[in-house]
Amino acid sequence: MAPRRDDDTTKRRSWWEPLLVGLILTLALALRVYGWDWDEGHLFHPDERQIFMVVRGMSLPWPPDWDNLLSPESTLNPRFFAYGSFPMYLLKAVSSVMPDVNNGMGPTHRLCLFGRPLSALFDLGTMALLYHLGRKLHGWRVGLLSAAFGAVAVLHIQLSHFYAVDTILTFFVVLAVSLAVEVRRHGRLWHGFLLGLSIGLALATKVSAVTLLLTASIAWGLWAGTTGMKGAAEKPGLVARVWRWLRRVLLGMFVTTVASIVTFFLFEPYALLDAVRFLSDYLTQSWMVQGRLDVPYVRQYLGRTDYIYEIRQLVVWSLGIPLGVISLLGLVVVVVESARKWRSSEELVLLSWALPYFFIVGSFSAKFMRYMLPVVPFLLLFGSLLLVRLLDASRSKGLAWVARGVLVLVLGSTALYAMAFEQIYAQRHPWIQATAWICEHIPPGASLATEHWDDPLPLTQMTGDLDCSGRYGRKRMNVYDVADEAKLDWLVETIYSADYIALSTQRLYGTIPRLPERYPFTSRYYHYLFSGELGFDLVYHATAYPRLGPVSLVDDTFSDAGLPVPAALQDYRPSPYVLQLGHADESFTVYDHPHPLILEKVRPLSRVEIRTMLNHE
Repeated sequence: MAPRRDDDTTKRRSWWEPLLVGLILTLALALRVYGWDWDEGHLFHPDERQIFMVVRGMSLPWPPDWDNLLSPESTLNPRFFAYGSFPMYLLKAVSSVMPDVNNGMGPTHRLCLFGRPLSALFDLGTMALLYHLGRKLHGWRVGLLSAAFGAVAVLHIQLSHFYAVDTILTFFVVLAVSLAVEVRRHGRLWHGFLLGLSIGLALATKVSAVTLLLTASIAWGLWAGTTGMKGAAEKPGLVARVWRWLRRVLLGMFVTTVASIVTFFLFEPYALLDAVRFLSDYLTQSWMVQGRLDVPYVRQYLGRTDYIYEIRQLVVWSLGIPLGVISLLGLVVVVVESARKWRSSEELVLLSWALPYFFIVGSFSAKFMRYMLPVVPFLLLFGSLLLVRLLDASRSKGLAWVARGVLVLVLGSTALYAMAFEQIYAQRHPWIQATAWICEHIPPGASLATEHWDDPLPLTQMTGDLDCSGRYGRKRMNVYDVADEAKLDWLVETIYSADYIALSTQRLYGTIPRLPERYPFTSRYYHYLFSGELGFDLVYHATAYPRLGPVSLVDDTFSDAGLPVPAALQDYRPSPYVLQLGHADESFTVYDHPHPLILEKVRPLSRVEIRTMLNHE
């Protein structure tokens, strides 16, 4: 598929093009701010909650005490470097200068008022950059289509509802790659300086953006190669031409690298001033994602196939199957073309970020879906390019209607998926629904077992009719603990004495049965619990599946772990028509649309019977 030769990228903008861009961005903003208070201030996203707690603890005394500010004891030191400091300083600055809107909000909830819209605005900026980059490389059609796909991409929409760092990081990544294209075209030191600024801000958001320095070096190398190596095939003067190329690359990279380092330390100064803590947090995070540090919240990825797992989750849930497939096909086409024409390819700059990042992050033991967000805009651009080329190629063969049909299918289905996903934010969070049910239906004094490493039900710090957490005898089930006789004893005792078991999410039951050698009797516990053999029946569950009209998109939390479906769910249909799409990554569901389960003891068993079942091979 050869590109069109009508120089589409240089056409002047018609009056309707800015109008379409404005409509796309307006739609994107509406989808991202709708239901921004989806958890009613309870901060169910743990990373967001941690960031808000850090921001609350920051202060800047006036006049400044410079001795304090330049020491690790500074009140501006976040003392938390799992993420960069820039998003925290930004939120602190914005929340400090904005009017104090109370409306009954607590100080941490108030940060949502500014943080989540900021996240949405950064993602909106990414859509604008994506339009600009697509238009610059391949014309207005690719630019508009890329932005349109980004506007309705579900992963972008979901992560814009959290104030974590993902949308901020992605904005600076796309900005940096766009500036790297300018470097590859023109080689101006000014562009190299701006590129360094954007890389520094990306690093001050999350250090995983360090591979942008590779993108910068490739951009400088390609520019220097096209301007300084012409005629280099002739042996006379070859060394001089190579030296000239190298000097240009080194000068450009010096400007970019210095700008990025200075910017990084300007917006994350305590990486230097509190270097021991910074290195400790960095190494902890690095060991965690590589699987060298065993922590419960990444055990769900044990046994997952590198790259295949991420690709499936990206295609099925993050983008939707039509857009996911066309984006990956577009990537393949761009990779093949860039390999053939690497000297003149500008897409090579985009690939120099997307491919190394994917191959590095895709090999991580921790496979959270949000880690893939920084490559998604480029996949959308490649998919848009493929569709535009199909449109052009089909005209000459009289098959334009087929290509238009494919375009409508991909864009239309993705938009419908986005609308279905928005319904998650149109209803109360499932944990709040479950809390309301517990308060109304479970009698005071009942013994209620919940799991560690999860948010317990009923929720605490509720008000009014939902303030019932103190009515019950709480029992915490430490099911991630080492499988020894002591664990078996308390597990038997907890099951024996519990009247109800409340499972907030699939965090534990979706992981432990997949690791039967590590958790032998705990795996059997979940099997017998859901089959009803332990004497418990499912009496309540809450869902918030993506839904549009009579159609729901349902994820399966049982079969991936090899568990039986509880009897009450075997015939359950949240709508007349259900699309069962299999396993969804835990991090995609547990924050904004988990599936809490409440089981009631209806057939008491003796301690001996319970122990025998759990010990049975």
